[in-house]
Amino acid sequence: MKKWGEWVIERAKAQLDEFYPSPPSQSKQHSDDNIVQTTLTGEQDVPQSNSALTPIAYLWTRTVPCPNPTCGATVPLVRQTWLRKKEGNYIALKMTTDHTAKKVLFERVQASTYQGLGFDPEIGSTRGNTVCLLCGATVNLDYIKQKGREGRMGQQLMVVIATREESKGKIYLDNVREEAYALSQEFIAQQIVLLSDKEKIDRPLEKLQDQDTLNIKLPLYGLTRFVDLFTPRQLLTLLVFSAQICRAHTYMLEEGVEPNRAAAITTYLGLLVDKLADRNSTVCRWDNSRETITNTYARQALPMVWDFAEANPFGGASGGIVGALKWMLEAIQNLVISGQPALVFRTSASQLPFENGTLDAVITDPPYYDNVSFVFM
Repeated sequence: MKKWGEWVIERAKAQLDEFYPSPPSQSKQHSDDNIVQTTLTGEQDVPQSNSALTPIAYLWTRTVPCPNPTCGATVPLVRQTWLRKKEGNYIALKMTTDHTAKKVLFERVQASTYQGLGFDPEIGSTRGNTVCLLCGATVNLDYIKQKGREGRMGQQLMVVIATREESKGKIYLDNVREEAYALSQEFIAQQIVLLSDKEKIDRPLEKLQDQDTLNIKLPLYGLTRFVDLFTPRQLLTLLVFSAQICRAHTYMLEEGVEPNRAAAITTYLGLLVDKLADRNSTVCRWDNSRETITNTYARQALPMVWDFAEANPFGGASGGIVGALKWMLEAIQNLVISGQPALVFRTSASQLPFENGTLDAVITDPPYYDNVSFVFM
């Protein structure tokens, strides 16, 4: 498993490297005065600009056009702008307006106290309802749903989160140019089509159910299919890993790996893609207390998320593919050393294929009835 997991990661990384570019190292935008590192102990450190930065996450806000026809601005729907919320070291994004570009800019502010920030990072959209900061027009939830169904809900990059190899903590890069950190969505979409045709891999075009709007809200905003849960870059990444796993299975058989063993290894490799999808969708949030990315299924629902975190799968941090492989290897190793094989049966709970007196305990999951739509997730 370790061998083939690393085999897949190495080849996927080579194929996707251009889609996760390193931050510009010499630009004035990322000068020493502008890069402040936040360590795990809350200390501040201004690192040298000639050291390489590795992006680990990209924070985005969903957007809609301003409803005021004379304004024409892009309205961010970000709920709150906290990056780090820990005593002694608070970091958040302050929203400022650019009337020339007709958009909102995000400036990183850091202070030792909450009050020292000089603004409230929690003043953002409330369940999507917000106002245009450029003209003051009200943007209500019904309008947002309408724009979503029209395909006019967009996204704007707010900040890039990076690390430095020889340092601890996170580095938050603000005032970022989106084109410096992500290739155009149109170009990525073309690559997805080419890859799907070449590798004969289908995109997840299955529809989300639209009956349980209490737990699955995305269809209300025009996001009606599973494919809509991902940015083009996230989707391309998942498809590339899927293609490389298929190739790995072919290579296993060519190397003489026993078919059943090859199938088992490939199944485990498929779980890597599951882990990556769970930690890299547009439903993932930035946890400002732990400074990590949450997972898609933080609870048994698919809610609308107004500001989401996109992971760099090769960044070596939360949501990364290397960490997922390590977690799986540890789990497999623990099962191996337990000395107890796992037996899985698909059968009725009222007619278990065991003799009386052979079980020490029976552990059940409580019935949810229709409270949670597991079947649709």
